[in-house]
Amino acid sequence: RLRVASPVLFSQLAMGRIGAEFCAAYPEITLEVVAEDRTVDLVEEQFDVAIRINPSPDSSLVGRCFAKDRLVVVAAPG
Repeated sequence: RLRVASPVLFSQLAMGRIGAEFCAAYPEITLEVVAEDRTVDLVEEQFDVAIRINPSPDSSLVGRCFAKDRLVVVAAPG
């Protein structure tokens, strides 16, 4: 079993595809994705992986950047 914590929006936009590819490549592993917009405690809540958007540095964890995204706020007058 691989237990993954992921933000809701990332889960909606990407985890379906990523999860399907993972399950096809590793059918013997059960993938559990928990979509929540909060910082989980990996050890206390028994997560194997956490996907975080703009994480604060934590020297006790190993992190890797695997994607960069740029959001733009736009508006029209009136």
